[in-house]
Amino acid sequence: MPRVPALEEIILPAWETNARVTQLFLARLPAAIWDRAIPGAPRRTPRMVAGHIHNARCMWVRTLGKPLGIRVPKLVDRRLVEKADLLLALRQSAVAIEALLRLGCAQAGR
Repeated sequence: MPRVPALEEIILPAWETNARVTQLFLARLPAAIWDRAIPGAPRRTPRMVAGHIHNARCMWVRTLGKPLGIRVPKLVDRRLVEKADLLLALRQSAVAIEALLRLGCAQAGR
């Protein structure tokens, strides 16, 4: 009978791939479209969506991880954050989410 992988072996590589792809996509996004409206969502820009991703991660960490000792990264201003600052913030929130996932895996998902 094949070995059933541990929860951590499934969840963490998926998260690492997600975080890395998000980071690479935004790092390579041309500056010319950083503040352009997204088709079909005229009040949103790539800057705002990327800022929202970071801030949403932070909210999850604040809600689930802070009481357990996981450091919550600072939120960003979605309308004003510079690309370099946002890329740094995304790395920090990715690390915090990974810590939250590790904690959850260590508790068998509870």
